Amino acid sequence: NMKSERATADVSARGSPKQIEFKTIGAQATIAPETVRGLLETFAPTVQGAPQLVSASTLKFTVSPLTIPINSAGALDFASVGPATMKINLPGRTLVRGLTAKNADGTTRDLGQFGLQDFNIDATAPVAALVGPAAVGQRAVKTKLTGSVLGGENAQVIAVLDGDLSTEISNKMLSGALAAKIGLTEIDVKALERIIGQAGTVSGAIGDRATMQVNADVQPPSDSVAGQPFDLTRGTTTVQATVDAPKLKSDGPLSATITPTAIRLNKPSKFTLNVDPAWANAFLQPKAVDGKPAAAPAMTLREIAPINITLDKLDFPRTPPMPPTGTAAATPPGPGGAKLEASMGISVASMLMQTADGQALRMGATVLSVKNEPPAAGRGTPVSFKASVAEVSLGDKGAASGMNISGTIDNIIDAAGNVDASKATVTSSGDLPRIPSALIDAFATKDGTVVDALGPVAAVKFNVERYPLNGQPAPGAPPPVIDLTASSDRANASVKGTIRDGLFVSQTPFKANVVEVTQKLSERFIKGLPLFGTFEKTKQDAPAMIVIDNITAPLGNDPAKLNADINFDPGEARFGTSTGFSEVLKFVNGRTEGQVGKKLEPVKMTVRSGVVTYERWKVPLGEFMVETEGTVNLVTRMVDVITYVPIGAVSDRAMSALKLGAGAGGALSGLLGGTAADALTTVPFRTKGSMDHPSTSVDAELMAKNAVKNINPEELIKKGLGDLLKQNLPKVPTLPK
Repeated sequence: NMKSERATADVSARGSPKQIEFKTIGAQATIAPETVRGLLETFAPTVQGAPQLVSASTLKFTVSPLTIPINSAGALDFASVGPATMKINLPGRTLVRGLTAKNADGTTRDLGQFGLQDFNIDATAPVAALVGPAAVGQRAVKTKLTGSVLGGENAQVIAVLDGDLSTEISNKMLSGALAAKIGLTEIDVKALERIIGQAGTVSGAIGDRATMQVNADVQPPSDSVAGQPFDLTRGTTTVQATVDAPKLKSDGPLSATITPTAIRLNKPSKFTLNVDPAWANAFLQPKAVDGKPAAAPAMTLREIAPINITLDKLDFPRTPPMPPTGTAAATPPGPGGAKLEASMGISVASMLMQTADGQALRMGATVLSVKNEPPAAGRGTPVSFKASVAEVSLGDKGAASGMNISGTIDNIIDAAGNVDASKATVTSSGDLPRIPSALIDAFATKDGTVVDALGPVAAVKFNVERYPLNGQPAPGAPPPVIDLTASSDRANASVKGTIRDGLFVSQTPFKANVVEVTQKLSERFIKGLPLFGTFEKTKQDAPAMIVIDNITAPLGNDPAKLNADINFDPGEARFGTSTGFSEVLKFVNGRTEGQVGKKLEPVKMTVRSGVVTYERWKVPLGEFMVETEGTVNLVTRMVDVITYVPIGAVSDRAMSALKLGAGAGGALSGLLGGTAADALTTVPFRTKGSMDHPSTSVDAELMAKNAVKNINPEELIKKGLGDLLKQNLPKVPTLPK
């Protein structure tokens, strides 16, 4: 017997010339946090952030009675020892802390405490196999695992473990089939989500609690020798997995076989998900941009029928491990090996959504199917997909039918039969005669832009050929083609282009005919035009035309790669001045607002590396003509715009900044005429700063430069003297006849 402050050991044995008989083998140790810290400081002084034991933990170890024979040479004969039963027990709670994980933004978060509660390992193993080669019948190992898994801030129970393992060992190594049954019950799904920092991502789909049962059977390779160690990665594993949760049901265990060359589904499986609409809405929510609160989603899911998922077939190729030295090479995937074969389907009987403007959107019989096709020259093993919606209705409008999208993914399987997306391309076409624009927005901008531009319903046709999944066409491959047309009550547009160096490059100009612009839509682009506070167009106004040529647009979110030449003809519109300009303009019976039905002049803009430059543009403002020009940097979100305002339209308050008295503009206009009047009676205002909070002020220096540049002294003298003589010379009386 041995006893100390933190450990005890009890070994009771009786010996004879023929054997040693152990009656009792047991030990118990109390492991304190400072003991663990001391061991780390001694043996791993350079390790940073290692987990720490929260409080003292007790470890118990016992071995059932066993007898070790002594052979004729006087040595212990372990080969003749029968099986021994060992128990390892961690009573109570054993917790560690200090585990961290990285967030998406690069910061780290504390995962809280992890540990076990009342954890037990009961194992029966042949002693002979633990110390050397074992004979047949002396290799069996059986192990039982029980206990609770703890985790989270309060170290609550997040799962209850119950497992059984059985196998064969010889000379301390695996030498036979392995069978495992692992059960996890009372899984706290929400607690697991909090630990991984993904609250709601799983529980919203399957429920707050779950039960999992996994049965695995590993068979040695066919070329292995019975009783000899083998490479586990070259074995064949059959897995049956069952997950049961309040919102997830299946028709039975998911059964698959894993070989060195493939993962193969053994039988079709069906699953039913009764998801919480809030779970789906989390994926439809726009993200906050530049520190601003996220915009309202274009579409919100209110009700959804059960989602039915069917896995009909799955053969997934794997790269086999290298065979042992001196053995025949394993059959690789490719000719004679595994090929990708897949077939699955998803269907939803009905969905009820609500658009941002409060209209009910109903979709009936939505079906998605994916399967592989036979290998084809130059296309590898194509994977085809189809999506259809039998019926769609919005608000009180009648239901529309026949929404279909289909296509193939080529070269997703390389020559060896492995999945390789680096060379994969997508060819797809779609005919959506009446699609809610909120549905497009939900998978595009996610902030309502598409809805504001097209209105509630649109018709869309597209054709995509050889679109590279990695954004870069393969050298020598035919260029991709993207052809899109969209039309609605508010606008229609078309564009055609290709993909080059990760950019969309237009092949034909983007053309759009816009008959209606709402205030909500104008608020999205009007920040680049500081003069305007409002801009609206109704269907009664002359339509706007937009032609954008020489487009190179990034496939990602990098405005620095955006280039284009834009011709914008606004047609007729209603507009009003911005808050900044309303303070510097005179309100003469509201005539500082744009005239209703007034046709605006076209404007030309160029975009180079994300910087928009527009030429001087004349805008009628009441009885005056205002001109504006400048740049808008989409990369830095900064503006630098000059707006030329006739001096007669400038408020007295703004005139005081120029040290000119009230009415000075009218006096100058009366004194001067022609070019001179334009030069001296136009006040330039510079708007500069961020697009969200720019400042506007008089650019006196620019005003002086323009005046000096444009004034003709001779005209000024003639005009001034002429007016002076007219005012001071006496009138010649009219002589009577």
